Amino acid sequence: LKDGVIAVRSPVLASTLSVKQDKDITFGAKVWVAVRPEKIDIVKQSPKGCVGVGGDAGAGTVNTAEGIIEELTYLGDLSIYHVRILDTSEGMIKVAVPNLERKTAQPFTWGDSVMVRWAEDAGVVLES
Repeated sequence: LKDGVIAVRSPVLASTLSVKQDKDITFGAKVWVAVRPEKIDIVKQSPKGCVGVGGDAGAGTVNTAEGIIEELTYLGDLSIYHVRILDTSEGMIKVAVPNLERKTAQPFTWGDSVMVRWAEDAGVVLES
């Protein structure tokens, strides 16, 4: 725990997870990091950079993962994206994005390459 932030290595994600935490965690302890789907930002991967929707999770490689949209669900005021994390067969992240504008086309579709990211204060550390 440094400055109220804990660093967590994930067996599923290539990036380090950084979570604001007010409770001491024993170094080396087995923990889980939970992030609500609506707290995750999703951006399209493109040659010129990223174009995103959702929250403002900031930039960098902490709390990020690259993936492919494997499934999506339109629920009227909300779209749910299931993103298969690259370089792992286990990793799936669910992202919830509010549909704030009337559009006929979704900003993302099946098979799109995307990056998911979230802020340090979006996650919660759970101990075993």
